[in-house]
Amino acid sequence: MYMLPSMIECLKFNGTKLYQWEKFVKLTLLGRGLLEHLIDDSIGMNDPNYRIWKSEEVFIHLWLLETMTVEMCDNFLYMATVKELWSEVHKNCPKQQNDWKIYGLNAKTMRAIQGEKTIMESSCELKAIWCKIDHYCPVKNLHSEERNYILK
Repeated sequence: MYMLPSMIECLKFNGTKLYQWEKFVKLTLLGRGLLEHLIDDSIGMNDPNYRIWKSEEVFIHLWLLETMTVEMCDNFLYMATVKELWSEVHKNCPKQQNDWKIYGLNAKTMRAIQGEKTIMESSCELKAIWCKIDHYCPVKNLHSEERNYILK
């Protein structure tokens, strides 16, 4: 079966830091080929892969609960599927105060100076900020050429 990493206590999802928790979950499940559980409902019981799917589903469900604090876990314990749990987390814990976060991140990019940093350190710092901005305010609904140009 799949080994999923444990999450250190200070990073467990407690209703804040949704971005970090969401990124950790997605990367972990993507690396194990299990990301579709966040997106798709369960497959039909007549499907030959149903038992495998259900086993993975229960495993991921338990693991997701382990990545939360006890208080948060109580809110999502009774969700029927991983997809439902994922949706409820995002419905009940929206990326709160995104406008303030985006404002703060934009201000941080304006204050960023190279100073004593190497060009590599400075560009990595800016890129990390831009990645966070992209998460909170993604570039959507653009033609792929325009989007690729902006994201370069």
